[in-house]
Amino acid sequence: FDSSSGVLSVVQTVATNPTNVSYSLVGDQIQIAWPADHTGWRLQSQTNGLSPTNWFDVPDSTATNRLNIPLDVNQGSVFYRMVYP
Repeated sequence: FDSSSGVLSVVQTVATNPTNVSYSLVGDQIQIAWPADHTGWRLQSQTNGLSPTNWFDVPDSTATNRLNIPLDVNQGSVFYRMVYP
């Protein structure tokens, strides 16, 4: 509550503690999910080794806590991780 303007604001906070990511197969897609209070974190992916320089953000991952990603049999290993901010 801002006493000078009389405006009450609701502020949503994002959890910053580490969390687990779950996955399941849904048809020909992998569904990756994380807790709703971690919405705002970025899901990142890479198809190479675990080098820290090859990660890229999965589009639209900060706006949700669940994504369905098509499986690509032509990809060898695909790694995922969550990062904040």
